[in-house]
Amino acid sequence: MKLAAILEEKYTTGGAHVTVFIKEFQKVAVIGAVARPGLYELAGPTTLLMIIAQTGGVTTQARNEIYIHRQLPDGKQTIITVSLEDLSGGKQEFNIELKPKDVISVPVDQTQSVFVYGEVKTPGAITFLSSKRITILQAIAQAGGPTEWAKTSKVTIRRKNKQTGKEMVIRVNLKRLINGKTADLMLEDGDVVIVP
Repeated sequence: MKLAAILEEKYTTGGAHVTVFIKEFQKVAVIGAVARPGLYELAGPTTLLMIIAQTGGVTTQARNEIYIHRQLPDGKQTIITVSLEDLSGGKQEFNIELKPKDVISVPVDQTQSVFVYGEVKTPGAITFLSSKRITILQAIAQAGGPTEWAKTSKVTIRRKNKQTGKEMVIRVNLKRLINGKTADLMLEDGDVVIVP
């Protein structure tokens, strides 16, 4: 039964007619790596997948996590994290019902670079997504691997300290890494790997 009919039945006498107008829809905001970010109306129960579909879907630059910023009744804010893989994989428990004033954030995955120079087959820049990260072995492999003249026991990583601006030098024995005797190192954006 429609709301107008319910109100007519309860509150009118003498054949009066009731009309109901929706003055304002409740809205959610969608920001970040979606085709059409903006404010979207909640016309009835609306899930996260429904809103993402209304935005035209996530872009290729989207990270794997979606964050829902929600205001709680006590005034505090909570953040609900949903994996894009879980959501697109059909797991219904992750298809959360949205509430008015929720802010859905789909972070953009930044492209980062490291540089591999020296005795590798194809020296130069190696790009990767910040969410994927890259290790020193992966970077050297993407640069074609070491040449036959490479001193693999004397590889260095030059890294700028983000707080002080000073350059740090990290020495790496590639032979020990390849043999599994030491752990592979994660590289950071802007690192320069030198294979002498």
